[in-house]
Amino acid sequence: IVLEDFKSYELPHRRKDGARDSLAVGWGTVETVEPFYSEYLLKETVTKLAEVIMPRILREKKLDLVYISVVDILEEKSVFIACCSDEEVDILMEAFPKQQVIRAFNPPPSGADGIELSGTPRVSRKKEFIPPLKKAIKKGP
Repeated sequence: IVLEDFKSYELPHRRKDGARDSLAVGWGTVETVEPFYSEYLLKETVTKLAEVIMPRILREKKLDLVYISVVDILEEKSVFIACCSDEEVDILMEAFPKQQVIRAFNPPPSGADGIELSGTPRVSRKKEFIPPLKKAIKKGP
């Protein structure tokens, strides 16, 4: 389901040493409505996304970063999930600094920080998710 609406981007990035390069970033969106919206956000579902599905997408698509959003298109609410590296979480928090952290976790096998972040009222990947993410990545550490 995550890959049904999945886009990859090459986004400009400034590394810690100041050099510029790009990061391969993937963002999958699951659009749904209640009662399915809440089911996608159950702890077990998010845990499976973070521990199994997102690392597999990262590996198979040869990405540097991967994010998933779950969007209730009728209620115009959303949640962002990042899990595979501390860098992913840091970039997401930089891109959306005023959004509420719903849950933090450390999924295996990486043990890196993972986060479930409220994206509400944002619902559009193209207009509202990617532009702030692109800015945060371009800015660098």
